This record gives sequence, C-alpha cells and structure tokens, in this order.
Amino acid sequence: MPHIWIEYSNDLTPPADLDDVLVELHDVTSRVTAAPLANIKSRVSSVDAHVWDGDGRRQSMVHADVALMEGRTTEAKAELAHLIMDLLAGAFEPASADRELQVTAEVRDIERATYAKQPEGTIA
Repeated sequence: MPHIWIEYSNDLTPPADLDDVLVELHDVTSRVTAAPLANIKSRVSSVDAHVWDGDGRRQSMVHADVALMEGRTTEAKAELAHLIMDLLAGAFEPASADRELQVTAEVRDIERATYAKQPEGTIA
C-alpha cells in the first residue's frame, strides 16, 4: 500500500526506461505520502481501447489509478495526482502526430477497516 495501476492504450509504445519511470513514480509517491518504498506496489498494462474525440481524431491515453490508505489530505492527494500525471506525460509519446495523448491520474482513499494485508502490521 499504496497501489498504483497504470494503463495505456495499445497504440503507444511503453518507454524503454519503464523500470526507471516506475522507480521515480515510487520515489514521488513515497515523498508526498510518507509511505515506505517497500510498501508501494505498481503494475503497468496495455489496454485495447482508444478514445475518439468528437471530430473523429484518434486519441491515445495513459491513466494512473492510485489507491492510498485513508488519512492523507486532499491537498497531498491532488499534488500526487499532478506529479504522476506530469511524470507519465513526459514518459509516453503519442504514436503519431495525428493523435493527441491524454494523460490522467486519480488518487483515492482505501478504507483501513476494509483492507487486508499479510504480513499483518505492514500497512502504511
């Protein structure tokens, strides 16, 4: 905990330095949330989905969904969302000039009472 899911449309090529991007993502998350690095889990997956705007232009997308143990301020969660969005926007490139890249991030709370983890005592 925290958990980070990154999804990107399959028309994008993941950055060659994806491991480095994830390390930076973990560092930023730890710095903003005070979560121990050992507790941060991330995963990245390509999705077979594309977004089309109203003009018929094909768009590419990258989205980060971050789940944190409740207790962080709204300001801290908003800061983390913007830092992650900026990091991902710099890491992924549109597949071609005719595609717009949309990058989004959402940071949400997980209720401590409904979250389970082993070994016990390692929730941050």
